[in-house]
Formats: sequence, structure tokens, C-alpha cells
Amino acid sequence: MYPTLIQFGPVGIHTFGIMMGLGFLAGYALIRQEYLRKGIDPELASTVILAAIIGGVLGAKLYFWRDVASDWRSLLSGSGLAWHGGLAGGIVAVLIVLYRSPSLIVQEARGASPRRRIWEAIDGIAPAILLGQAFGRMGCFLSGDGDYGAPSSLPWAVGFPNGTVPTPAGVRVHPTMLYDIVLLSAAFIFLWRMRRRWGSRQGVAFGAFLILMGIERIITEFWRLTRVFSFTSTPMGWENRSLDDHLLGTAWQGTLFIHGISEQQLWSLAMVVVGVWMVWQRGRRVV
Repeated sequence: MYPTLIQFGPVGIHTFGIMMGLGFLAGYALIRQEYLRKGIDPELASTVILAAIIGGVLGAKLYFWRDVASDWRSLLSGSGLAWHGGLAGGIVAVLIVLYRSPSLIVQEARGASPRRRIWEAIDGIAPAILLGQAFGRMGCFLSGDGDYGAPSSLPWAVGFPNGTVPTPAGVRVHPTMLYDIVLLSAAFIFLWRMRRRWGSRQGVAFGAFLILMGIERIITEFWRLTRVFSFTSTPMGWENRSLDDHLLGTAWQGTLFIHGISEQQLWSLAMVVVGVWMVWQRGRRVV
């Protein structure tokens, strides 16, 4: 793996940064296409992407600082792009932009209150997030940034001896980034094909996105090296699942489906619940 492609003194061109940039470009192209199809000003797509970048990075850094880091200087480092924090920060920033955008205000009749096309604009973003996230996960894989899973002897297991967070020589692990990419790509294809069918039910596409994204992360978390809350441990609390714990035989060996769940799975479960509620509520409203 090649975390840094080109190094210019203290400045480098990093694989993850390139893939993240490509993800945002792909997202911009999809959002612009969807806005053109929906009759929304396509120039709004660039503002949406800019808001997603700023809000996403800020949200990810704040989540990382709360969860792992020890001081505010970590916010200026190149690490700590926590996924759930980035998603939440990006969504909040985009919602602010959409609500303040005059191009989404429609005056339907004289004397009537203006209608905002917020839900249409939000639905146009949903497929782009899935595709952009797939690009980002490929960046994680190519840079070997530590998002891999536990040691494995499966044929597709991978070693990251030259990664940003290297694996020990001869150790192969679950390439959970590739698991993410497969599931995200399948979710994107499904949502992209269904978006026209749900066109008259504004908000359903974004609700479906939350369900698909949440389920995808719940599944891959079972192989990732994240902390797990063990309901049967003594004392009860968070149990480590680091690579060293697995190699030294000190990792918690409980059955995850029965005895424990990670913090990321809890957040993902909340996403699924919100998504189901949105699909149920917005699905009953036909424009």
C-alpha cells in the first residue's frame, strides 16, 4: 500500500486525500445531475458539496477528539476523520445551506406562504453520499490507515506492512474497507434505481439512505477492530478489540450478536430507526 504517493519535503500527496477528493467530485456530479432532473438550480450542487466538506471534516474531527484524542491540537492533525461525526456534521451543514438557499423557495399562489423544496434537494443528495463514501473507503484501503479488521486466514485476507497503521510482518487481516465498498456499492445501485419510483414521495429516498447506510455499518462492524460494549464482561464496560489484543490472545472473545455491540453500531442502529420513521412518515405524503 502507498499512503503517500509523492512527498515534497514536509508536504505530501496522500492516497486517502486523493480518493476523498474523487469521492466529492463524483458526489458533485451526481447531485448536479439530480438537481437538473428535478428542476432545481444545478449551481446549488457546488455549494452543497462545499458545505459537506467543511461540515464533514469539522464533525469528524470533533467526534474523534471526544472519543480518542487528549487535546485540541489533534484537531489540526491529518488523522481522526471519524465516520459518524463526519456524516452528522456534513448533514447539518448541508441542511443549513439548503434552508437558506433562495433557489429552493417557490411562491405557488399570491398570498400563499412560500414552499421550500428542501425534501427534493435532500433526496438528490442521498445516492451521492453512498458513492462518495465508497471512494473514501477505497482511500482507507489503499493507505492502510488502520480501519482493517482482526487477523484472518481467509483467502481474501490482506496484510498492510507499509500502511499508515502497519500490520506486523506476515499478519493478514480482514479487509473491512473492501467489505464496506461492496455493501455501499450495492446500496448505491439500489437507491439510484429506485429514486424515480419514489419521486412523488419526498424524503423517502433519504430515509432509505439512512437505513441502508446504517445496516451496512452494523454488518462490517462485526469484523472491525473497534471497542465493544460487553454486557456479560466483568466488570461491565467497553472491551478492546485492537490488533495487539488479538495477536496476544487478550481480546474479548464474546459472541457479538448476543453479548455485545460497538458504539458505531449503536449510532448505526439509531440511523436505521430514524430512516424507518422517515420512510413511514414521508411515504404517506404524495406531492
